[in-house]
Amino acid sequence: TALALRRSESGLGVDDFPQQLVDLIGFFHGGMAADNPLRGITAYPGLGDAPETWLLGSSGFSAQLAGALGLPFTFAHHFAGEHTEEALDLYRAHFEPSAFLAAPHAMIAVGLISDDDPEVVRRESLPGLITFLRMRQGKKPAPVSFEEALAYRFTEYELSFVASRNRRQAVGTPAEVDARLTALLDATGADELMLSAQSATLVGRIRSLEIVADLRADPADAAA
Repeated sequence: TALALRRSESGLGVDDFPQQLVDLIGFFHGGMAADNPLRGITAYPGLGDAPETWLLGSSGFSAQLAGALGLPFTFAHHFAGEHTEEALDLYRAHFEPSAFLAAPHAMIAVGLISDDDPEVVRRESLPGLITFLRMRQGKKPAPVSFEEALAYRFTEYELSFVASRNRRQAVGTPAEVDARLTALLDATGADELMLSAQSATLVGRIRSLEIVADLRADPADAAA
C-alpha cells in the first residue's frame, strides 16, 4: 500500500516515517518548520480540516513516536499482544503534552470472536488461526476454507500457541469475552478498545459485535 501511494521504494524505511508523519500533520494543521521543503505546499482539502489524528503501531518505536509528538496511540494488540503493556509503558513514559493532548490517551485493538455456543466459536476461529500461524511461519497466507480448517491437524506446539493467544483476545462465550476484556483493560490501563471482528463468516462477525455491544452497553442508554 505504501509503495502504491509513494510510487517509489525510496522513503519506505522506518527512519523516514517520523518526518513523514510530521509532514502529514503540517499539511492538516500548518506550522511546518521554516527549513521544510514542503512548507510552501498547501493541501486542498486538508489544511484546517483535520480528522482526529492517531498513530497505530505494533512496536515500541511507534509507541515512543506517538508519545514524543503528543498523539493518541493505538496498539495492535490483535496481532502483537505479547508486547502490549511494554509498548503502552513506553508511550506514557515518552509522552509530551501537545496541541492534540494534555495527557496520554491509549487504545488497544483486540481480536473478537464470540458466540453463546463454544463449538461455533471454535469453528469461526479456525480459518483465521491457521492463517495467523502461517504468517508467523513466514508463509504467504492464502484463504482457508472451512473444509480445510476442519481437516487441519494442529501440532502440540500450535495448540499451545493458539490457547495462549486466545487468552489475550476477546475469543470465547459472552462470559469469557467479558472477563478477558475486563482483564485487558485492567492490565493495560487502556482508555478505549477497538474490536477487530475476526469470525470466518459475516454472520459470525455481526453476532460477535452484538454480544460485546450488549456486554458493554451503558445502563443509562438502556433505560432511556
